[in-house]
Amino acid sequence: MGGSIQPNAASRLTWALTSLKGVDERILTPGFYDDVILPSARDRELMDKLPDFADEYKKRYGASGFIKGLTGGTNLKVEEVFTPTCTICGLTSRRYLDTKAHAPNENIRIDLYLKQAKHMARALKEFSA
Repeated sequence: MGGSIQPNAASRLTWALTSLKGVDERILTPGFYDDVILPSARDRELMDKLPDFADEYKKRYGASGFIKGLTGGTNLKVEEVFTPTCTICGLTSRRYLDTKAHAPNENIRIDLYLKQAKHMARALKEFSA
């Protein structure tokens, strides 16, 4: 039996992943950002005093640039430290060796970093709902 008439766990997982984050990098869970603490002027002042590792990051990770049009400086440092993230770190879809059927256990690893939030337990509850 082919994939055209059977549910496909990899497809369902892919559809679920598109509901996590938009193309603008914002996490799409309603209320997720409600309790996030934005950086203060003092926070930005302190971040500005830290070294700029933009070139080092590009070299180390072989990247040509950063998300959201960031290029370095204080904005990149603030984004790295204060902005919550949802990162897909791994995705596997396995087939049985002797058939074309997908195994029922598709796997994914997602890292969520809330960073500065007033009520992290509430944010986690909203995300899991």
